[in-house]
Amino acid sequence: MVKHSKLLLLCLLFSSGIGLLMSSFLILTTKFSLAFSQQFTWWQQLLALGLGTLILMSCHQLDAQLPWSPATIITKWRQGQPLTLKHLGLNLLVAGLILSLGAGVAPGATVVSATITLSIWMAAKLRYFYFNYATLQQLPWHQRRLRLVNPQHYLWSFAKRPTTTFPQQWERRGLIGLGWLAGVSGFLWAQHQADLPNLLTSFGQSYWSWPQLWLIIPIIIGGYGLRELRHHWSLRPVTVTTTTLIGGALLIFSVARFAPHLLFSGQFGLPYLVQHGAQLTTTTLVSAALLKLLFLAACRYLGWGGGDLLPLVVSGACLGLALAQLCPNLDPLLLIAIISTSLAGALTANPLLAGVGVSLFCPFNLWPVIGLTIAGLLGVKHVLKSNAN
Repeated sequence: MVKHSKLLLLCLLFSSGIGLLMSSFLILTTKFSLAFSQQFTWWQQLLALGLGTLILMSCHQLDAQLPWSPATIITKWRQGQPLTLKHLGLNLLVAGLILSLGAGVAPGATVVSATITLSIWMAAKLRYFYFNYATLQQLPWHQRRLRLVNPQHYLWSFAKRPTTTFPQQWERRGLIGLGWLAGVSGFLWAQHQADLPNLLTSFGQSYWSWPQLWLIIPIIIGGYGLRELRHHWSLRPVTVTTTTLIGGALLIFSVARFAPHLLFSGQFGLPYLVQHGAQLTTTTLVSAALLKLLFLAACRYLGWGGGDLLPLVVSGACLGLALAQLCPNLDPLLLIAIISTSLAGALTANPLLAGVGVSLFCPFNLWPVIGLTIAGLLGVKHVLKSNAN
């Protein structure tokens, strides 16, 4: 009983630490992003991009796949490749530079990949504690503490066969659930303590009606049509080179000088879009959406990559507001929800994640619409996959 209680306490401490670390990463990148866009002069921006490019070049010489996506992390783990905290630090450094220096990508992929890496490390550390509990109890308290916080040693790999049985399945699930709650609590607490703009901006209230749901089908088809267009005109290089990194820095600097509203993932422009989007012309909204998509694709092509969910949501919001001006009888937030979910779901090939992301910005009464859009996206995805086979 004491052993299981200590295991639970260790799990809660590690999980809370992971949440605090991820929140601190977002706080630091957000503060530097605000300084880069609002306080830096043009020569300071150029100097920051130059230094950042040099660091990125050095990091890519160590690992050309940086920054790692969640899929890359999972693939490396399944193949048995080592995932140390050194790799995590390198990944966070590269992603932090990209996010802070104005690239039009989102931090979500970095946070998820880092959380997966830390969770794998935490699981190995908890297994070591469980299977070596008797040995640890014979050591002085300070030596036990040093072993449990050692980042590179005293880890119990999943490939090792234990001499005893790990906690039962229901105990493992409970441990995972409580750890998840502790991590989220630590993350939210740190975010609440930081005096920064809210990452989630509500789109407002919606007054949609059921007859308007016929829009879901043509918008979903349009989203997958855009996906096919991107597939035939791919903007993702096989490897990142010095030339692409320099080209990305020059692109970001040009955007910072002539179209600063396109910088970053769009989180800083959402409050303005929500408050004043209705006063913008249709041409301005459509142009902003297309330029945002092109900037996102160009950044990823030139090696300044990251997540794409939030930029797609912002582009979908612009297109939704533009369509609402052409069709004033339709609810604007309904259009935003359907277009953002369809656009993000089709282009990321993950309708469920896209729907969850969009729902965070929408009122509760739009969640059924988002659910129907997700179902439609999954249906079209299944049909396309069946035809491909």
